[in-house]
Amino acid sequence: GEALTTGVRRLLPAIGASLLYIIPMLIVVVIMLSTFVGAGTPEEMVARLKSLSGSQLLALMVVFIAFFYLAIRFCLANAVAVAESSNPVAILKRSWALTRGHGLRLFGLLVLIGIVGLILGSVASLIGGLLITLLFGPVQPMTIGALVFGLINGIANAALITLFVLMVARIYAQLVNTGSVPKVEDIFA
Repeated sequence: GEALTTGVRRLLPAIGASLLYIIPMLIVVVIMLSTFVGAGTPEEMVARLKSLSGSQLLALMVVFIAFFYLAIRFCLANAVAVAESSNPVAILKRSWALTRGHGLRLFGLLVLIGIVGLILGSVASLIGGLLITLLFGPVQPMTIGALVFGLINGIANAALITLFVLMVARIYAQLVNTGSVPKVEDIFA
């Protein structure tokens, strides 16, 4: 009950902290893309997107790298929101301070989780697709097969998100040097 109460109480500050850095970045990306691509039919927009100049592609890459850098620096924001603060600005400042000097390791973690996610998603789709095809026939929209296929992919995504949240909680505990997250050996001892 206490964990649920804390989670509900800290939900809005955590969302607010995320929106403080995500919304400005999205605005920049939307402005850049609308400037570079413009309006029109989807086919026209895709054609203009494919014909971007080198400087336009470089500008987009810089923005996406900045967005990824901020995601790395603020990846502990939810853990900070739960454990320490209910002020969105303080949450971001604390996450920034905790991740200082650990950027490459956190980048490596995100890359590894991305690779695991791709592998897990591919395996779930392949095995799930084969089993569903054997049991229900080809997967078509609005069929039981499509529903089961979506369920299998949802379970795979839930497993990946759980892994990420557990890793972030453990990283947070290590960076603040607390013993609040027990070691696996201590749990099963």
